[in-house]
Amino acid sequence: MLQLALKHINEISSTIKLYSFFLLVSIERKNCLSMARESGVSRHKIVKYLDDGNEKEAKKALIKTSQELSKKYKVSAIAIDDVILNKPYSERNEDVTYGYSGVSKRVEKGMVFVTSAWTNGKECIQFDAVSWKRKKDCNNDEYIKKTDILINIVENNKQHFNDNVFYTFDGAYSSHKIIKYFIKNILKFIARFPRNRVVEIDGKKDNIEKQPIFQFKKNQKYKKAHGFYKGQKVVFIAQKRKGRNGKYEIIFFITNFTGYTAKQITHLYKYRWPIEPSYRRAKQKLGATDCQSLFPQKQLKHLFAIFIADAIACIHSIYKQNKNPYEYINHLRRQKMHLPPSYNPLFLGTFMIN
Repeated sequence: MLQLALKHINEISSTIKLYSFFLLVSIERKNCLSMARESGVSRHKIVKYLDDGNEKEAKKALIKTSQELSKKYKVSAIAIDDVILNKPYSERNEDVTYGYSGVSKRVEKGMVFVTSAWTNGKECIQFDAVSWKRKKDCNNDEYIKKTDILINIVENNKQHFNDNVFYTFDGAYSSHKIIKYFIKNILKFIARFPRNRVVEIDGKKDNIEKQPIFQFKKNQKYKKAHGFYKGQKVVFIAQKRKGRNGKYEIIFFITNFTGYTAKQITHLYKYRWPIEPSYRRAKQKLGATDCQSLFPQKQLKHLFAIFIADAIACIHSIYKQNKNPYEYINHLRRQKMHLPPSYNPLFLGTFMIN
């Protein structure tokens, strides 16, 4: 089963395999010069992927891998979110912009990507990424909202997945346009919902947090109500939980799921979470911010190679070869492998040396 899951990744070109291999095993910075110095392999062999490779080939392999894995589960999800790769000293990369960082909780300088990933609730396979820039950094006809990017990603990839897959995203994407799109296209979704949005429940229009049905008694944790948001018939969920400061807070969700309890829907929303540690691995272990190219297309190729490397680690975790993707990456790096000139970095999903 492990070999079957890695089948499509094994079919990609050798240039992508080699680049992804070094991302997995290199301890130094993940730029071409550092990876070449650490491995003893010519820098030209590593940089060949950035110069001549095609990230669409990697994307195709990742989508096919996600398709195969989705057949293994009765329920799985497509999580969509955005990430900023910090580039504080970059001056000449035209895709560098400013965006909010969930890590530092402030606006940072860097490259922003809206990404999508298949997830089983524990691990995820990232398969698509689209860059975004704020309006003042774009020409008049170039600016695209993040919400429109999300719709484009779903539209371009929805044919690849079965009805057992639903979509999940955080409150920043819970706009009327997106909700209308999912309902119109009969696509299942669950999303966080801002507490200040005006909704209609039982004929009463008010902020969702002020709706009478969502006033909790002491021992209640979940509540569910059918209603309307700007004319769209949806289901609202409220959950009472302990916040980071130890005090209780109420958070809200919006969905078009029917036949599920409030508790089941809040559990399904947790399928979005694996994309967050995936971002962390990309930054901390796989060098998402280390590519020094000034060309946005090469930065995107670097990111898709990271998706390939992370997918291999996640697949080993899914099939219980390792406890988690971190363990697989650390295991490879402990082996202190050295490549001869005649390399064969990937064989049936397990990196081996000839």
